[in-house]
Amino acid sequence: MFKFQFIESMKKNPQKFIALGQELIKSKELQFYSRNQEIAAILDHWQADGSMKNGQAGLYYFLVESNVGINKANRLVNRQITINIKQEQETININFQNANQYPYVNYQRLYTNADTTLLNIKINGQKVEEIDQRIMTTKNGQTWQEIGFLVPVLTNNSSNVEINLASKLSIDEKKEIFIQKQSGLQATDYIINYQDQSKSFKLSGDQSINFN
Repeated sequence: MFKFQFIESMKKNPQKFIALGQELIKSKELQFYSRNQEIAAILDHWQADGSMKNGQAGLYYFLVESNVGINKANRLVNRQITINIKQEQETININFQNANQYPYVNYQRLYTNADTTLLNIKINGQKVEEIDQRIMTTKNGQTWQEIGFLVPVLTNNSSNVEINLASKLSIDEKKEIFIQKQSGLQATDYIINYQDQSKSFKLSGDQSINFN
């Protein structure tokens, strides 16, 4: 019955379903895979396959959370992200707020430019000692640095994560930033500070940022 009603609704208002599908693809709620190379190329072109892809030549950041606790605590977790870009280094600050009755244990990963140097990571001001790092290569030949570490966020509490990096790019090259969104994650507040300029937005899909 539901299938029949769905098909009938599509026939009555196909434009509405096309627009909805486009929005779900943009927000990473829908992703597709095909073994057919021609179809795969189309999915890649429309960024509908979930692949890691830098849309420009500058800085690349892709934050990925994994709930490793035995609960659904990430359901009521909010986060705000601030990225400060200076000539000497870049700093990513993630502020997690957990409104659950359970702690949120997050294995946080950051994918960034392969030649970036990790200086340190701090959680609530304390330096993190156990960090996983590796250089990974995707099937299309792009290389990325993967950084992973645990972030506990206690019940009805908050945790602040500070990731300090040093890129080999010049300050002029850093004015281009590509932020990739994790699929399934709600829109997240971002603030990007570049030198004396600032931009704020909600990350609801992959985002290219360019400063003058």
